Amino acid sequence: LKKAMAWEKAFIEFMKDYTKDPKNGNLTISFTAERAIQDELNRESATDIYTILVSYLIMFAYITVALGQLDCKDCSRLLIDSKVTLGLGGIFIVLFSVVASLGFWSYIGEPATLIIIEVIPFLVLAVGVDNIIILV
Repeated sequence: LKKAMAWEKAFIEFMKDYTKDPKNGNLTISFTAERAIQDELNRESATDIYTILVSYLIMFAYITVALGQLDCKDCSRLLIDSKVTLGLGGIFIVLFSVVASLGFWSYIGEPATLIIIEVIPFLVLAVGVDNIIILV
């Protein structure tokens, strides 16, 4: 298996170099390998982590503002009335559910796809934020 993976890696590198060569500018070459899917998953998951983190931070701020009350008369209750802990707890529950789900399916050997890595965190975030607002 290691030899096959090494060959596919060398094949992909050769084809990338071949298609970038100016002598082959008139050619349109498409290529694929079994390894390319896993490489793409690794590349996409590394680049999308910032988008996911920003969306979770924005939803945290939204929950805090939408559900909180700011009353400057009594600053000792500021963290309670602004519902910062509710927003933080809700986001952590959503985040931990996504991590637990990915961990479970990885443990039993189910391969990850782009849909799982890119769509599921946002879908769970949307449903989780909706549930937080409905329950409060």
